[in-house]
Amino acid sequence: MNFSTNHPQRRSMPDEPARTDKLLSLLGGNVRFELIRHLAAGPQSVSGLAEKLDQSIGLVSHNLRLLRQHDLVEVKPNARQRIYSLSPSIRCEPCENRVRLVFTLPTMDKIALDIPLPTDSASSDPVPTIQVPRTTMNRIQKPAG
Repeated sequence: MNFSTNHPQRRSMPDEPARTDKLLSLLGGNVRFELIRHLAAGPQSVSGLAEKLDQSIGLVSHNLRLLRQHDLVEVKPNARQRIYSLSPSIRCEPCENRVRLVFTLPTMDKIALDIPLPTDSASSDPVPTIQVPRTTMNRIQKPAG
């Protein structure tokens, strides 16, 4: 996939590498990755996500709160439940048994994450593919000076 990094609204941010690093770190957590993967299939309750992930409601709520603080998910109250969904800023492109999630960084660069959608059948751990533009990687790896 080819990402254009010559965006007219591109702006330089002093903490840009830290923001990109934080996004990648958030997506790298096993529970958070699984939450994103399940939410890519549609909005879900905390208890439903906890059951699907075989994790405690407390752990799932904590990780959803981290994702919400970084604008990766949204929450809407529904009676006595809280329903979570992916943020509208994340573009979902469904494919066969997979979904591509495209995250737009503050610099207008994009990071694409291709992940298998959850299924009811027992299968091996999902292996995501992350695509990061070279210029973004260079900024992340560039030592502060």
